Amino acid sequence: MQVVVLSESAVDETVVRILVRALLPRDAEFVEPTIRHRGVDFLLRGGFRSLALATFYQGSADGLACVVDADMTPPHEERNARWSPQSGGLADLQACSDKCRLCYLRRQWAASGLARRPRPKGSPPLRVALGLAVPSIEAWLLAGSQFHVTEAAWRNYAASQKQSYNNLAKQRVFSDLRGIDKKAERAEQRIEAILESAGWQQLQRLFPDGFGAFVRDLQRWR
Repeated sequence: MQVVVLSESAVDETVVRILVRALLPRDAEFVEPTIRHRGVDFLLRGGFRSLALATFYQGSADGLACVVDADMTPPHEERNARWSPQSGGLADLQACSDKCRLCYLRRQWAASGLARRPRPKGSPPLRVALGLAVPSIEAWLLAGSQFHVTEAAWRNYAASQKQSYNNLAKQRVFSDLRGIDKKAERAEQRIEAILESAGWQQLQRLFPDGFGAFVRDLQRWR
């Protein structure tokens, strides 16, 4: 199965690739998107939809996986949302919040109409998996450590606590490392250690909505 991975940076995409490989029941081959552009602002302001359309019509990928950071925006709440990657359009989508970044991505996918559109050359439908790292992928990488935070705890933090934790998380993960390659290597080591010691299920317990949504979408690929 060929999969395109999208996130905010090359470091984040390294983590998402490893998680996709751990969650899929079959081997994944990762391919580059036909359009290369990163950054959360780009993805949230229509960039994800553009990349999905390009992958659908021009690419050979079977699946599209995208994860963004929540940062200081509201965490996703799945109980207040309605979503299916196979939904026919916006009428089938309910956002949990006007400011939820995961719901932004879901809205773009639903608006694209790609879920039920036949692909060129008789290719199977394009699968999609969307997730939200609360507050960031660095928080996922600290799972199980003394510095970890859960989605439930994050919702109760004051704004000043949230900003302080965001700064702390990056420092705890990367210390004084510089350069994309070194940071990607550190991120790879951390996520693989989590998967080896506790499995992806630990991430789902700590982050049941943002990471859990990603898991549920990927499980539909089977």
